[in-house]
Amino acid sequence: MTKLQFSCLFFLLISSSLTGQNYTSQDVTINIQVDGTVITVPGSASIAILIGGSGPIDRNGNQNFSKNNYLKKLAIRLADLSISSLRYDKRTVKQLQSGIIDNDTSFDDFITDAKDAISYVKNMNQFEHIYVIGHSQGSLVGMLALDPDIEGFISLNGPAKNIGETIIDQVSKSIPEYTAATEAVIAQLKTGKTTNNYPQALAAAFNIETQPFLISWMAYTPTEVIKTIETKTLIIQGLKDLQIPRAEAEELHRANNNSDLATIKNMNHVLVDIAGDELENYKSYNDTSFKISEGLIEAISAFIK
Repeated sequence: MTKLQFSCLFFLLISSSLTGQNYTSQDVTINIQVDGTVITVPGSASIAILIGGSGPIDRNGNQNFSKNNYLKKLAIRLADLSISSLRYDKRTVKQLQSGIIDNDTSFDDFITDAKDAISYVKNMNQFEHIYVIGHSQGSLVGMLALDPDIEGFISLNGPAKNIGETIIDQVSKSIPEYTAATEAVIAQLKTGKTTNNYPQALAAAFNIETQPFLISWMAYTPTEVIKTIETKTLIIQGLKDLQIPRAEAEELHRANNNSDLATIKNMNHVLVDIAGDELENYKSYNDTSFKISEGLIEAISAFIK
């Protein structure tokens, strides 16, 4: 080892000690479509697989219009608790990066990727206890990817309703004059057939390229899926979530008698505490300075340990 190499190594060790880091981070390939990052804590017996929400979410929890690092922050705080983690990009991230968009991507592809992430962790042969933590849309994905080797499942701000019902609710609240038209489109999609009969005002949601994906997503209703889960389950809901109301967490909880429910008073949808008003809440979606909710970390720690 040269003096320069020794000096660099010494500096890295000192820096690690000063920042409290006690883990290694390694980029990995889950499958041909999906890359991720494994954080390994020396001596850790437990690992959590983190599944992001809707949209082209990367392994850190970011997408093109928002950057808050919520998944990266969660992984680092879990490492502080001696819990290792795997987080990964959704397959749509690599598609956007390459400029080659696969319009045939379905919701079932996300389930396949989650199962591949689970298999990747199993093949590491390093951890006694494997947990799956799904956020928002990732909650449903995680439920559908579980297998008997998973010790526990955590739903973070996960919806209870079928996505079709959610879309109808959102339209009825924002542009109520299109509620009936939306209901007609959703009814058609639930039959498994696409349609060109939708208002132009709803083209962003119902364009013909999007419809097959919606059809595949509508095939699953979270409250029905969670009924079938035998894995021990924790449902966590932030009470300042602007997207998923407390009532949906309670619906999930009622649907599975073996689940536990934890509500975090000030936590919002991107897993940070909000002390102020709605403006601060929206700001946190594109601000990396907000810290992950400590109430969330306490709830996860109690469940895993």
